[in-house]
Amino acid sequence: MSLAVGASARALAADTMMPMAHGAMTAPDAAAAPLTQGQVKKLDKGHGTLTVAQDRLPNGMPAMTMMFRVKDHAWLERVKENQKTAFAVETLNGTMTIVRLEAAK
Repeated sequence: MSLAVGASARALAADTMMPMAHGAMTAPDAAAAPLTQGQVKKLDKGHGTLTVAQDRLPNGMPAMTMMFRVKDHAWLERVKENQKTAFAVETLNGTMTIVRLEAAK
């Protein structure tokens, strides 16, 4: 079962990849999403995820370290572990997904 789910997740991630915007890393309609401050703890390019120690999310989720899928896998080439970031999260297909990713200011 988990093999099929993992394969489906990778296929879904490939289907939802968006082209990278110049400058800030954004997906369409994500520009207005509120940003949360965080620090990258782990990259998983194979699964298209970032583990981030984040501040409280706008949806009320408390500060914690958690793994998120990224909307655009190219973003994983531009961030490094321990890098501070600002990001926006939306629930896409039932999964919390980073839809906007910027360097922390």
